[in-house]
Amino acid sequence: MSLQSVIMMTGRQLFRRRFVEEWKFQWKVLRSVFDWTVILYVVIPALVVAPFVYMEMWQDIHLYWSEEIPFAILLGLILILSVIGNFRTFLLEADLLFLVQRKKFLYQLKLSGFLYSVLGVILSTAVLFIVILPIFVFIYDFFVMDILCLFVAVNAFRFLLLTIKKIISRSLRKWIAFPAVFVVAFMLILNADSMMLAIGSLLIIGFVCYFHLTQFVTTNRYFLQELAIEQSERVRYIKLILNFSQEVEMPPVKQRKRPMLFRNSGRVFKVRSKENSLLEFLLKAFLRNKGYIKSYTQIIGLSLFGIIVLPVWLKWILFLCFTLFVNTWIKSIYRQMMVSPFFTVVPYGDEALSDAVWPRFRKWIAIPSAVFVGGLSFLLSLLEFFK
Repeated sequence: MSLQSVIMMTGRQLFRRRFVEEWKFQWKVLRSVFDWTVILYVVIPALVVAPFVYMEMWQDIHLYWSEEIPFAILLGLILILSVIGNFRTFLLEADLLFLVQRKKFLYQLKLSGFLYSVLGVILSTAVLFIVILPIFVFIYDFFVMDILCLFVAVNAFRFLLLTIKKIISRSLRKWIAFPAVFVVAFMLILNADSMMLAIGSLLIIGFVCYFHLTQFVTTNRYFLQELAIEQSERVRYIKLILNFSQEVEMPPVKQRKRPMLFRNSGRVFKVRSKENSLLEFLLKAFLRNKGYIKSYTQIIGLSLFGIIVLPVWLKWILFLCFTLFVNTWIKSIYRQMMVSPFFTVVPYGDEALSDAVWPRFRKWIAIPSAVFVGGLSFLLSLLEFFK
């Protein structure tokens, strides 16, 4: 796109052009995965079967959802899915040099991006509610007004959470803010009066929209955060493909003078041996890896949430599944760490040493989480028994 053509455009026209260009780019990314064989044997059959499955849900929802599953489980899943997305601006890096000087032009572009994002949030939530509508009607006996109030509340939660995601750039603050907003929204939706909840949610949506129009659309205060969001949104499907690709692995490389954990750590084990040295190295590497810790806490958090809200017999089934999954996941992480490029430069020895260290590594990582999750299951089961 030439500079002259941009000058002749309005902000809305530039938004439409960038919107079309991005979806062309995303379509090319998806086409790289969905070739004609996948489309013919997976996508088309799924599109044909989906309407019949949805019709069957209206006829007999018990084939897909149980009355014994509490509404809190479904609400938790809805709120977790609501985290997906961002408020878009469709800015590019070059705009920092040119469009920043044209405030009206930039205002139109950002306003169009915000309105598109609002429409996307509402429509995606509506699609989700349409899909699970039979569950609301036949399992939990929701009336139309109950569903509408819940719909407004979920949209308010999404608006608020996506705004926090845009304002807060530091990961630590996000880890504090997101669970707090999630828990508050979860408890309010479960316990508050439907009509009062809807009114409060509409006020939150109105406040968030006003905040965006005054703090984001009309100013460049969060310009760098908006650029980071646009870069992330542009490569979202590429990241998704790479995450599910077993052949491609690109571990993040961060240069730090000192690690976040064990900055002044000495030896973990008093007795020095090859096994202890390798185990100590692997434990510190695991605990210092942000990605490993994030996945580890997410697994534990989701399991704890399920154990809190599920019936007693499902708590122990979930606990069994948790222990099996954690063991498999830790085994995968262990193998990944053992083929690290570090061990090409500094060999650790033969496979016998790796096999000897694995049970001890699993004990240090898996047992604490299993004891914690199992202990909570036991305490909650006792409380249910003595009710």
